[in-house]
Amino acid sequence: AAEVHHATGFLLEKTCKDHSKVVIHFVSGDLAKYYAEPFRGKIEVFESHSAVSKKVRKKILQSFESAERGVLFTAGLSPATLPCKGVSAVILIGLPSSAKD
Repeated sequence: AAEVHHATGFLLEKTCKDHSKVVIHFVSGDLAKYYAEPFRGKIEVFESHSAVSKKVRKKILQSFESAERGVLFTAGLSPATLPCKGVSAVILIGLPSSAKD
């Protein structure tokens, strides 16, 4: 967990300097929520996962796509549905529970 926080902190620092956007995709919504929390107030954080209603997720993804910079902490989205406009990095954290996932 400490390595993930360190890597995530590095990416957030880079995002602040480069005015870029980063997507961090986790295997579960609980993990996305957990890792997003310490970074609130330091950079614009977007959170989209199963604990957020589909309607709200759609608005969050639209907001992230139109933002100049920020970090999207997400889980449960297929790569095809991830917003990619202006994204400088997509980071996958964790292994799926099965080969099917």
